[in-house]
Amino acid sequence: MLIDDRKNNVVSVHKSGVLNNRVNLILVHIIGSLAFLMIPVLSPPPGTNNLFESLGDYHHLKDIFGFVLTLLFFYANYYYFIPNTYFKKRYTLYILWCMIGFAFITILPNLVFPDTNFMHGRGHHRPPPPDMGKPGGFIFMYGHMIHNVLRFLVVLSISMMLKTNSRLKQIQKEKMDAEISFLKAQINPHFLFNTLNSIYSLALTKSDYAAPAVVKLSSLMRYSISESDKDKVPLSKELAYISNYIELQRMRLSSKVRIFHTVNGDGTGKDIVPFLLIPFIENAFKHGVNAEEDSLIDVKIDITTERLVLNVRNNKVYVQPDREDSTGLGIGNTRERLKHLYPGKHNLVILDGDDYFNVLLELYW
Repeated sequence: MLIDDRKNNVVSVHKSGVLNNRVNLILVHIIGSLAFLMIPVLSPPPGTNNLFESLGDYHHLKDIFGFVLTLLFFYANYYYFIPNTYFKKRYTLYILWCMIGFAFITILPNLVFPDTNFMHGRGHHRPPPPDMGKPGGFIFMYGHMIHNVLRFLVVLSISMMLKTNSRLKQIQKEKMDAEISFLKAQINPHFLFNTLNSIYSLALTKSDYAAPAVVKLSSLMRYSISESDKDKVPLSKELAYISNYIELQRMRLSSKVRIFHTVNGDGTGKDIVPFLLIPFIENAFKHGVNAEEDSLIDVKIDITTERLVLNVRNNKVYVQPDREDSTGLGIGNTRERLKHLYPGKHNLVILDGDDYFNVLLELYW
């Protein structure tokens, strides 16, 4: 029962993680918006005795309305102006939109709450703003304008900073996804080509293993096509994939090649990135087999509740070099996939001895 629960949790971890991130982002925006709108609400004007009385003040309502418009500009800038003009390098249009936004925030409150129409209305607590023709009028208007400009610039800067940071994260994720897809595309055809060469060798020798080998290849290709686009697959399927590959190689190789394959532990309820282990095993067969020499290939997989340990060992034999082997696509690409997909959760040790080659890979769940 515990294993089934863990399996369900592992399968849904990606979806739940994305959902949690979205919920957290929504909560941050809600809290930030409320905190911003509370600034004028919690700053009562002189002459008011409590919060409810301040909310009836004419000029105070104008200030709150100005903050609401500023918040609307923030989201218009965040979701529309920045991505559709600034990120597309249409800077002139972006500056024009900002100027229109500032004028809208500055002028509309005065149109909705004109001072001349409410000089003697109920709830009027503060004296009317000084007339421009009287001493202090210019200072009042100048200070009010500075207040609007500073508030607008702060909101503009914050929206630009947040959107730019979000954009950078998106670009990094897209770059990583593209790189991982590219690495996968290099690994899978490389493996299939080697497998076809193995079956071709069986067909040339008219081996009885040719037909079963075709069945094994069909199973391998079906798995490769159906699972290659997934972020993770059940570990049991990946182990079956590896087993089919090794059996396919065992069919075509002579008894001079000693092949050992052991799996210790239970992979039920655990997931793994597809095609992550096979390049190391494939590499052992590619560089550790020679028909004229005694060859040894030993593949051990140990599974615990905390980690998976892959140990692949082959003795060194002479292998005719070719262009494909010299590229080292399998091992090199798998290193990169490990860095991207298991950061801080893997340990890879490759020992290149005089007469052996050994790979030790540890993956932590």
